[in-house]
Amino acid sequence: MRTYNLMMLATSVLFTVGCNRSAEQSGSVAVVDLDQVAAQLGSDARILAAVKGHETTLNQQLAAAKASYENQLRATQKNFGSQPSPEQTQQLNRLKQQANQQLKQVAQQAKGNLQQHRAQLLLQFRDEAKQAAHQVAHEQNLSMVVTKNDAVVLVYNEAVDITSEVAERMQTAAPVR
Repeated sequence: MRTYNLMMLATSVLFTVGCNRSAEQSGSVAVVDLDQVAAQLGSDARILAAVKGHETTLNQQLAAAKASYENQLRATQKNFGSQPSPEQTQQLNRLKQQANQQLKQVAQQAKGNLQQHRAQLLLQFRDEAKQAAHQVAHEQNLSMVVTKNDAVVLVYNEAVDITSEVAERMQTAAPVR
């Protein structure tokens, strides 16, 4: 029984060592700095400009909604005359509260819309970078590519940095803009 246990232990050790060797032979890990890729390609500036443009449009829509609410309040106040009754004053105050609540709701929706737009643009860039990184990883027989992130990757050798290769791949794959 003891001989059988020793043989099983030896077999499992050889199997484990053999598995580790094959994993090492299949490639290694590389690092890509997506912020640097975006800067090299000008994608960071394009994304920022697109977000700012979308923000400007949303702010214009918000200003138009505010002006509309104010016009409705002025029209109601004009209909009540210069000496509104207590009931009319209460109605006017309710209308003001409703307009303020609706304006806050529209502003919150605009904020969410802007965040969603920004996230969509970043996800699109990340997907393009992922495709390029996958191609570079395949060509260089890499097992894994991680993004440079100070919270995750504390230290790495510059020799494993494939940022410029990914940027070049994205540059050649990018349509003319």
